[in-house]
Amino acid sequence: MLPTYAINRLKQTTQYARMLPIIGLSISSNGVEFLKHSKERSIICFHDIKSIHCACQDRDLRYFAYVTREQRLTNDSNPSLLNDDYHNYCHVLVVKNEQMSTEVKIFFLFTSK
Repeated sequence: MLPTYAINRLKQTTQYARMLPIIGLSISSNGVEFLKHSKERSIICFHDIKSIHCACQDRDLRYFAYVTREQRLTNDSNPSLLNDDYHNYCHVLVVKNEQMSTEVKIFFLFTSK
């Protein structure tokens, strides 16, 4: 399963890291926003709730992942769609405590119905 693999990969690559990047996470019935960790909390990216296909947690409940299905963008300065090409993207996050991760997963469960 892709999310489980991605969670394990993040754990392996960050096990000796002294500090991980910090972002804010805003979740609503519209979708998920990643927010810059600063006073202005500007939006880094947004995932529409309709594009989220699945979510899961790891055994220690601090890591969670979700998969979105989105149109692929080019890397040039003027983004354009490539032949209506859709791809699955897996987003993995780690939170301070298991309660936060569980709340996020419960939200995904309720919104996916």
